[in-house]
Amino acid sequence: MEKQEFLKIVSENIKKYRAQNGLTQEKFAEKAGISLPFCAAIETERKAPSAFTLRNMADRLGVTVDYFLYQDSVQAEIKMISEQLADKPAAYVELIGRLIAVCNDFNDTK
Repeated sequence: MEKQEFLKIVSENIKKYRAQNGLTQEKFAEKAGISLPFCAAIETERKAPSAFTLRNMADRLGVTVDYFLYQDSVQAEIKMISEQLADKPAAYVELIGRLIAVCNDFNDTK
């Protein structure tokens, strides 16, 4: 993957999750502890944030860093769900599995 392609993926994902959180660039930059011009440069693919800044941005948007790094966020969401279930008791994981089955059944009837 070329650097510019990577910057485009990161840029698009940051914009997407910032918008989903109802934040302007200015508010997001403030929450993430970066300047507004740097935030704009990231979102326009002119600058790449450091790992520390990416982590800070992700924390402010309630996602993990991998949400920014990959084009297919479905895989990132699956990974996040898996991580959330990792330390749960077996009965809890089984319940979540049943909930997913109910959702799948509901989706199949539509």
